[in-house]
Amino acid sequence: MCTVSFVANKESFILTSNRDEEASRQANFSGEFQEWNGTNLLFPKDPKAGGSWFAMSETGNVGILLNGAFVSHESLAHYKRSRGLILLDCMASDKPSEFIQNADLSEIEPFTLVIFERNVLLEFRWDGKLLHAENLDNRDCYIWSSAKLYASQTIVEREELFRDFMVNNNGITAESIVDFHSSQEGETQNGFVIKKGGVVETLSITQVEFSRKGKTFFHKNLMTDDAVTIDID
Repeated sequence: MCTVSFVANKESFILTSNRDEEASRQANFSGEFQEWNGTNLLFPKDPKAGGSWFAMSETGNVGILLNGAFVSHESLAHYKRSRGLILLDCMASDKPSEFIQNADLSEIEPFTLVIFERNVLLEFRWDGKLLHAENLDNRDCYIWSSAKLYASQTIVEREELFRDFMVNNNGITAESIVDFHSSQEGETQNGFVIKKGGVVETLSITQVEFSRKGKTFFHKNLMTDDAVTIDID
C-alpha cells in the first residue's frame, strides 16, 4: 500500500505497486479470479482483514490503494471498516469511480486510491473528512508514495528518482518498471524496497499491463521470491 506508479507509453499502460507492511501480513495470491459481490476480481488477499490493496475486475478496471492522503496521520485504535475491503467493494462495482464518490467513508482511515477505469486515470484522496477527486492525464506518468509512511521531502526525492528513470531509459517495459520498483537506492529506509525498524518492509510487487495483446497481471512475493504471471485476453 505504499508505492504506486502509472506509466503510459506507445504500446501500453502499466500500473505497478509495492506493498510495505508488517512481515506477518504476507498476502495470499491464488492466481485466479475470485467472486466478490457478484463480480470476478483478481487480487492478492491480505490475511488479516481479508481485503486487498490491488485489484482488477474481469472487465479490466483496476484499483490500487495507498495508506494516507496528503499528510501523515495518527491511526485510531478502531475504524468502521478496512480500507482493503472497501477497495474490493469498489472494484466489484461496474463504475468504481462512482462507487467511491457515493460511499460512506466516515470512520474510515485516510487513504489514496488510484483507479484506472475504461482507460480513464483517476485519483481519490480521503483525508478523514473530505474525499478529493482528480482526473489525471492517461498519456502522462505518475508516482505516488504513502503519506503515512514517508515524509514530504522523501516523497519529493522519490518523484525525482522516478522522473530520472523515465528520462534516462529508452523503451521502458513492464519488466524495467518492476526493476525500478525493486531498487533500494543505497539504503533501506526510503528506497523502493524498504525495511523500517525491523517492522515494516516491502513484501511484494504487483503489476498489471494493458497492451494490444491483452492484459498481463504480475505478482511477486519478495519474501519467498515466488512470482506469478497471468496473461488475460
